Amino acid sequence: MERYANMTHLEVWYARIEVRDLLETMASPQRKQMSSLIRKSAVKDHLSALDKLTTVVDGRRAIVDDPPLVMHVDDLVPDLQARLMQVFSDYRQSLGVHRRELFDRYRFVDFARKVVGVGSVGTRCWVALFQGPNGGPLFLQVKEARQSGDQHRIGQQAGGTLRPARRRRSTIASGGQ
Repeated sequence: MERYANMTHLEVWYARIEVRDLLETMASPQRKQMSSLIRKSAVKDHLSALDKLTTVVDGRRAIVDDPPLVMHVDDLVPDLQARLMQVFSDYRQSLGVHRRELFDRYRFVDFARKVVGVGSVGTRCWVALFQGPNGGPLFLQVKEARQSGDQHRIGQQAGGTLRPARRRRSTIASGGQ
């Protein structure tokens, strides 16, 4: 903290903290545990996720079904792919210029419905696979956004009234490269 307090804004902006520097500040038992976690995480990258989550079908990457957690259901919902493409188009428009330029380098490949965690039970969620010019993957998760259940309780406790939130189309979380 003292070192950073004596830096200029630009020096702080460009400062880097290396993992080995953090490890040196830890007591021996924590350092050993953290080193183990770092080694394990080093092998988990977007390419290992690609091999785990996708397969090649007829020369094309496809998301692997893992019922009931991940399933292709596009044939059950009319115009689902077209609607999802509109979500990606809207998402693209929300990006800043530099991120939009990066996003444009990827092409849509496949999508599947995904069951998500306990806090999101009952919401629609999709995982989409995009592929870059060098074959590198970009996974995006499209998740329906809903009003928080706590938001209603908080409004009642404060004595205020809340109007129902307008439903937003979806939010997108990215993962991968």
